[in-house]
Amino acid sequence: MLDNEYWSDVLQVDCPNNILCLINDKIFDMYNTCFPLTTRKVRIYKTKLRPWMTSALLKSCKTKNKLYKIYLRHKTEESLFNYKKYKNKLTLLLRNSERLYYASMFELHNNNLRKTWKLIKQVMGHSNSHQTSVPLSVDNQLTSDPSLIAREFNKFFVGIGPNMATNIPPTSCNYNDYLKDPNPNSLFLLLPTNMKSTILSLILR
Repeated sequence: MLDNEYWSDVLQVDCPNNILCLINDKIFDMYNTCFPLTTRKVRIYKTKLRPWMTSALLKSCKTKNKLYKIYLRHKTEESLFNYKKYKNKLTLLLRNSERLYYASMFELHNNNLRKTWKLIKQVMGHSNSHQTSVPLSVDNQLTSDPSLIAREFNKFFVGIGPNMATNIPPTSCNYNDYLKDPNPNSLFLLLPTNMKSTILSLILR
């Protein structure tokens, strides 16, 4: 349409502002012709529904939305009361439905530890996706480069000891002043190494 448009009438105008207005009018008319506005009905529940959502609960959700629209249209105390009352009842029904669903699922998979843990993760809202790289701020810039992040962590842990030591004020005390007197009695086991480790573990317990 742009190629076939008649532009001679625009070139005959002397005022630049009028030329711009004529060009814009032509372009807008062609745009509205080529890309007309259309109205489509959009479904409310396009996302994946929860497994405990029944058809009756879906109808109740639609009723709640209608009551909310009525309140927005009239803004009266009665419409607000009706909406909140229905909403509270629906919330209770949804919670009970979810609780009964998971109770039945745990009962169904009580002998399957893997599926039981999967249900626990669902209840707790944990996702199975794992983020492989966490951005780190290096010199006030975010980076996701694994090698650069590893070097920065290594630099931090290598330097944390000397950096903390510089903040410790000097002292004339000796470390021996803080040690207790050594134990005059010693312990020696004439046993193999594996027996020593076993006995030591029992003593520590």
